Amino acid sequence: NLAKTLELFKEMILGTRLDSEKFVNIKAGIKNSIKEENENHAAILRTQLMNKVYPAGHYHHQASQLERWQMVDSITYADVMNLWERIKQSNFVIAGSGDLKQDDLNKLQLVMQDWSKQPARNIGNELVGAHRADLQELEGNEFKALQDQSFVTLGQQLELKNTDPDFYALYLAKEILGGATFSSRLMRTIRESQGNVYSANAYFSNYRNADGIFQIVAASQKGNGKNLAQQLKNVLSNFPADITEDELNMAKQNFIKSYVKDKFEDNDAIADHLLDNRLKGRDLDFVKQIPAMIEGIQLPDIQNAIAKHIDLKNIHEVIVDDKIVVDGQEIDTSFDAKAYKARLAAPVAAAITVPAQFTTSV
Repeated sequence: NLAKTLELFKEMILGTRLDSEKFVNIKAGIKNSIKEENENHAAILRTQLMNKVYPAGHYHHQASQLERWQMVDSITYADVMNLWERIKQSNFVIAGSGDLKQDDLNKLQLVMQDWSKQPARNIGNELVGAHRADLQELEGNEFKALQDQSFVTLGQQLELKNTDPDFYALYLAKEILGGATFSSRLMRTIRESQGNVYSANAYFSNYRNADGIFQIVAASQKGNGKNLAQQLKNVLSNFPADITEDELNMAKQNFIKSYVKDKFEDNDAIADHLLDNRLKGRDLDFVKQIPAMIEGIQLPDIQNAIAKHIDLKNIHEVIVDDKIVVDGQEIDTSFDAKAYKARLAAPVAAAITVPAQFTTSV
């Protein structure tokens, strides 16, 4: 059915349509998720940590609940469709895997070229389902502590591109510290000293041309947040100097096994992985180089990478327990509509400044 699939693909690309009713429903869902952030403890952890990690004015992470809610409310049907028209000016990469011939990929290429050559249409500024937000909708969604759990996150800004030579050394360090196995340092150490810790994991997010974050997230029983935060810091006090060869070798084996399993389990995964590598500027032979690259990473490589990119001695702390405490200071996240009454009267754009580097991200 490849020929039929190509025709459907061409119709989707060249004649994209968005049902206005679906647009209204999607926007309402996003606004509702912003409204309920004070009831989502994971969202509170991340929002409060981002506010500490990134400097004031860094819009991508610093936008308040009100600003994000107003921004979503101000988006029109025309905004979305005009954005789609502008995307056609981008460069496209096509990847395939399976029973495909070069001629098949050439047909896909022609579809994208035809689309990109078409002049961008101006959809106009008509408002479809848009309305002026009533800030009273945000009233009353104050923080509600969970009855049985506390949450802690530690984190720091991480300026690391996917193509950075230290990327995989830091990835192995993250797996050793708090990977998704019970053999990770955090789970092993903290669960031994505190049997009431439900989870403890380390993460880092990074992008091709944007800032990321290094983060540790843990959950325990209610009232244990402060103690849990100290336990996490105790684990970090000697890390990565105390990583053992056994821990490193296990992390390498787990990575290579999961890499082969996740990236090459079917044609869809293969095509997706090839596309991802090309978009990151890597040669297609990169997939063959990964195992040897991982095996070649040694303990000094990990220690040097952490020393270069992450200051574990000065890390931000957010505790969500009976209260929200950020770096030792209690935070009130409740929304007061009256305090924003003056801002409601002003044009939305006047309250929102988006740096140029974020307006080009899709």
